[in-house]
Parts: sequence; C-alpha cells; structure tokens
Amino acid sequence: MSHDHRTTPRRNVRRRATVAAAAWSLAGLALVACGEQTSVDNAEESQVSVSSVPATQPATTPAETTPVTEPATTPVTEPATTPETAPATTVAALVEPPALLTAIDGAGDAVVIEAGAPTVVYDGTDPDDAAPEEGESVSIDGVAVAPDGRVVVSLCCEPVAGSLLTIDRATGTEEYSGFGHLATFGSSGTMFWTAYDAIDAGGADGMAEFTIAPHDPTTGTVIDLAVVPGDASEGDVLLVLIAGPDGTTLHRHTASGGEMSVTMRVSDSIWTDAELPSLAGHQGDAFYVLDEATDQLRAFAYATLEPVAVGLAPAGVDTFSWTSAWITPEGGVYVTDDRELFVVGGGQIPGEYVWAR
Repeated sequence: MSHDHRTTPRRNVRRRATVAAAAWSLAGLALVACGEQTSVDNAEESQVSVSSVPATQPATTPAETTPVTEPATTPVTEPATTPETAPATTVAALVEPPALLTAIDGAGDAVVIEAGAPTVVYDGTDPDDAAPEEGESVSIDGVAVAPDGRVVVSLCCEPVAGSLLTIDRATGTEEYSGFGHLATFGSSGTMFWTAYDAIDAGGADGMAEFTIAPHDPTTGTVIDLAVVPGDASEGDVLLVLIAGPDGTTLHRHTASGGEMSVTMRVSDSIWTDAELPSLAGHQGDAFYVLDEATDQLRAFAYATLEPVAVGLAPAGVDTFSWTSAWITPEGGVYVTDDRELFVVGGGQIPGEYVWAR
C-alpha cells in the first residue's frame, strides 16, 4: 500500500480496525439464521460554519469484568434541519498552547506535549513504511495521560480487540495492561476503553470495573470515544462514534454507567471507508464531530444530539482540511492535512502530527 503525505496513521489504524472488525462481523452474520439489522435512513445533515486561524510483553487474558449494565435503547434519530437562527459560540483564543496535550506524530509515535514542548513516549509504526506481507500492521490509535502521570498508549488492532500499554514517564517502564484500544480518562480518573463489543471502565491497569454501551459488533465498529464534562447533576458524559455498513452514529452515555443513551446519525461514512469521522471536542451546549470525508465540522446539541449550527469565530469558512481537532470552552487545537499542529487563535507547535487531543 502506498502512502502520500496526507495519509495519517490514525486513518490507517481506523481502516485496519474497521476492515478487521468487518471480517468478524461478516463471520458473525453468517451464524445468525434470522438476525435483524436496523437500517438508518439517509437524511440531510447540517453543516457547521467554521474558521481556521493561521497562525511486548505477551498478551494475557484480560481480567473478568463485572456484569454488563444494559443501557436503555433509544432508536437512532435522524438529524433535523439546522435551525435558521442557531446561537453562535466563540472559541476562546489561546496565545500559548494548552498545558498538556497528547498526540501522534508524523512518524506514528506517541507524544506528550507539555507547555508546547513535545516528548516521544512510545515508538510507533511509521505510516510511510510498507505494509507487512503477512498479518496486520499494528499502529497507535490513541494516547492518554492518567491522573498519576502515567501514559496509556492504545495499539490497534492485532488482535482485533487491540492492546493497551501503560508507560511510566519517569522510568520509561512499559507494562501491558490488557486487551483494548482508544483509551481515555474521565475527571474522576476512571479509564474508558473499547474491547471489540463494549466500552469498559476501570483503572489505568486495564482492570475493568463495569461495562457501558455494549453493542453488536456485527452491526458496527467503535471508531472513537471520549469523555467530556457534563452538568452538575449528570457528571461526565461518554461519547462514542460507531461506524457501520449504513453510516456513522454518535452515541451519548452517562459515564457513571447509568442507563441514559441518546443516538444520532452524524455521517454517511461506513466502516470500510479510508476516512472516518472523529470526535472533535465540546462546548457548553454542543459536541463536535470532524467529518474528514466531507471536510466539515459538525455540531450536535448537548442533551438531544440534534444538529445545531455553531460558528467558530471568525465565521465564514465552511470547509477545511483538518485530520484532527479538539475544541473546548478554553480554546482548542487542530491538525491540518499537511501534518501541522496549530492552537486556535495562537501559533504553531513545531513538528509533524496527525492527531492531537
């Protein structure tokens, strides 16, 4: 497989993961004699007006998890037409980079960026390297920092469930934490990750304490997840993107494991596409999804996930070339197709990157 400068490890990882999962899915479907599959009707999706500012140890069987709490099933809601007068939201401009960022650089390595200074913490697979003649290529698809400063690196996807490595930055010690990938942390220090058919929650050691959002892997593959702050009554919110054969849906869950579940179709991209959507942050009243296939940033209401129009000041640009973005009320960062990392309203962080959060 050939790669040009616009190809990113995260894109490749998503494609390898989705192709692998699709193979599992087809095998599973063959075993189901009378299975039902819910199809999601195509609907018109709203477009967000935006603006960019220049500026190995052997794998072991994972610990047994506690019983799964089934979330209340909510039918997939088709997006409504964007309101004509939607409130605009301004992203705060940052002169300096955020105090702490995690990233994947142009060489496929896991990076922690503190006060604008990048440090490589794990040597990943270079996306420009030729694919192996046999077997799957394993690449980094996520980097997260635990409350105690350790770094969890997510590898995808051989085996299909992926692998988690916990790295002590002080000593450089690497420890295998179990199956899974796309690890992220909530405000309480709980780690969330996916292991093929559900979202597990537990400690940075990979010991699952409970499970959220189980789904049928024959109908969809988790391609991204993140935990964002919720309101005082609800606490953290878990956002999950699932790509299936008919499109990509955004799922909103209570991170504490409650039964609340809201779902919205957000993209036409299917699980075998080379370019898949990714989560792109949040503001007080909206969540963001970056749809690379259409070069659009989409916004969805906090409670209902209905599409909303959110203008990132200065407004006026509705298409752009980003491969990754993470927007918060305090500011944000974005990565361009040219592998450049910028701070919203600020300058550029040196180096080549393909993902940052």
